[in-house]
Amino acid sequence: MKHKLKFLLSIGFVFLLMIFGCSSENDIAPVLVQKPEFLPIVMIHGALASGDTYAKHSMLFGSNAYDNALLYVFDWNSLGGGNAQAISALDSYIDKILATTGKNKIYLIGHSAGGGLGYSYCSVAARAQKVQKYVHLASNTQTKPAGPIGEIPTFNVYSKADKVVNGSDIVGAVNTVFDDLDHYQVATSEKSFEKIFNFLLGEIANPVITRQAEPKISGRVVTLGENKAVSNVSVKVFIVDGLTGNRVGDPVAIFLPDPDGYFGPLKLNPEMHHEFEITSSDPDFRTLHYYREPIIRDNKFLYLRTFPPVASLAGILLSNLPKDDGQAVVAVFSSNQAVINGRDSLFIQKIDLVTPALCSPQNSTIAMFLYDNGDKISSGNPHAAFSIIPFLKGADIYNGTPCSETITIRLNGSVRGVKNYKSATEGVVIVVFD
Repeated sequence: MKHKLKFLLSIGFVFLLMIFGCSSENDIAPVLVQKPEFLPIVMIHGALASGDTYAKHSMLFGSNAYDNALLYVFDWNSLGGGNAQAISALDSYIDKILATTGKNKIYLIGHSAGGGLGYSYCSVAARAQKVQKYVHLASNTQTKPAGPIGEIPTFNVYSKADKVVNGSDIVGAVNTVFDDLDHYQVATSEKSFEKIFNFLLGEIANPVITRQAEPKISGRVVTLGENKAVSNVSVKVFIVDGLTGNRVGDPVAIFLPDPDGYFGPLKLNPEMHHEFEITSSDPDFRTLHYYREPIIRDNKFLYLRTFPPVASLAGILLSNLPKDDGQAVVAVFSSNQAVINGRDSLFIQKIDLVTPALCSPQNSTIAMFLYDNGDKISSGNPHAAFSIIPFLKGADIYNGTPCSETITIRLNGSVRGVKNYKSATEGVVIVVFD
């Protein structure tokens, strides 16, 4: 995945002296603390996620003068394949990064299931020697810091508001606990970024993404869940009106992703909303329309997820989405936080989607698929097909294609308008809120 170090948990940091050491009171000369080296940072996403989990963090690192070329994300199939296979792939990926950058160590960060993978990676001495420091975000509790004998300086971050993983302190690690961050925010919030930056570099971070005149984006096309590269597609980029979804002129760029699914780069106007349309000559491929808010800083982790084959776990789930030119199918993706009942607000047209059934803290809903159950009435009730998996939900919402050219969606005060595309012949709409 791509690369943005996005997401939402404040990480408390206590023992800097454990990292840098201290002088005794009998020392004659003060101890000079060497400025930390800017090493490659390798970030691992959690279940059902991709590298864009860290898009926001990557822009924050860039805003703090960290070299964008040293930021990497590891995409893996969190739905199958086994940890041994993923660890082997991660090790090869890290070796390539070290060879490319000329460094001999990395900083490693893992969120949720990616934290379990990162911690397991560090359990073998030959691999642990490649890791300078390790950051464990909203992941399973361990008995010691990372490494075979706990030798890797480890930063453990969790939240009391996380209802997906019950985090706790790791003895011997630097531990930070937040009161208010949901499971996803632990990896994406400005609060967590400040703590991570301080742990890795011993410096105070600016927690604000600084605007650039011509931000440059690049990204990757992968299948949802499995993160398999998709290359046999065309990606067209349009400027759109943020309130109506109407396109403004011809495409500003057309990309054919490489065999690993990567596309770009492209300079964007930071004032403009954009639509990324993905099409393919494959008759089984569903056209997708990604609507993005203005991007104000370089982001090399802009991910476009396509529907996987029906034979896959995620493919079985998404096969329930209707192909019906009488209605639009809309997905809402909250890229830096979950949508939580009692805390957040989400409306499509005038229908309230933040209900206990759709947005419980335990589900930590990140994406919601909105389509009709066949009666052309918007009940807002959950679709049963999405009841078996966390982070995703489906709701019975009817957006008839003859009714309106624009569908309006509001998330916590941010208002977006998108086109009412016919779901069979024109494709599925995906609205991304940053």
